[in-house]
Amino acid sequence: MRNKLYFALFLICITRLFFGQDETTKAQQLLRELKAGNIDTLKELTELGRSDPGVKAYLASQLPAEISDKQHGAVWKAEVQLVGDLRMTAALPQLVKLLVDKTDQPILTGMGRYMTMKDDPPATALIAIGNPTVPAVAELLDSEDRATRSKAIRLLININTSDAQNVLAIHAPTEKDASLQLLIQQHTNTK
Repeated sequence: MRNKLYFALFLICITRLFFGQDETTKAQQLLRELKAGNIDTLKELTELGRSDPGVKAYLASQLPAEISDKQHGAVWKAEVQLVGDLRMTAALPQLVKLLVDKTDQPILTGMGRYMTMKDDPPATALIAIGNPTVPAVAELLDSEDRATRSKAIRLLININTSDAQNVLAIHAPTEKDASLQLLIQQHTNTK
């Protein structure tokens, strides 16, 4: 009886080992296709990353560098979306840097999309990652640049966790810009 149990456990381990390698190999191929411009692979990569920790680890080892070095085209947007969809905290430094380096286009963006940041891939990814982004985004509130502080405030509003709300409440009295102070007050319980 004991030998049968050990044999069954052995088979399960071997199956998982080979299954995991197959999924990672498949993810490697899909990522190559994505880099070549096949955006249709995004959905399958997301599903693989969510269902297999080995695939997610592989993607987390590849994507942070990829999103830092790309031009802001369709492949880059898909890679940034994948980082957000899989909540890759390893990419937080790159996403925050991209957020700060990217300039807003408020004339082309409606107020709703401006507030939700739907037209800003790094911001959308940071919002998807959620609460782990709060410390890095909180640091942006110390910036002298109003646009950077505005992005940080809108990100924290969209993340909307107790940690994000606390950071906004602490920052509100020290915010130099009256319109940003009002924005914080409208979205928190600070007055």
